[in-house]
Amino acid sequence: MVTIKDVARRAGVAPSTVSYVLSGSRKISGSTRTAVQEAIAELGYHPRASARTLRSSRSNVIALAVPRVPGDYRAVDGRFAIDISDAARSHGYDLLILTEQDGVGALRRAARSGLADAAVLMAVEEAD
Repeated sequence: MVTIKDVARRAGVAPSTVSYVLSGSRKISGSTRTAVQEAIAELGYHPRASARTLRSSRSNVIALAVPRVPGDYRAVDGRFAIDISDAARSHGYDLLILTEQDGVGALRRAARSGLADAAVLMAVEEAD
């Protein structure tokens, strides 16, 4: 797996410079920015999601809770999941589908661990 240090070595800069180019948090010269971007492309570097989450305290993930009863099929669930996925992607989010029959436990895990920034709940019943 390619690291930020590998990108820095290839571009001839410090790892912090690569980080600044990725985050846009500091002004970097055009030639340095280009060298870093070329190194990223050549090496196929992708920032780790966990590092991005720590830095921004955002996961860019939306949890979709779709309680599933094994063997039970509801066509509307698939259509809804596709529409939510398309909407999430158009706003720069990924979708995490939680299918635990009693979705409360899965939602608690996702919320406590910071896996998702928001949740969409399906099959909500009056007692919920």
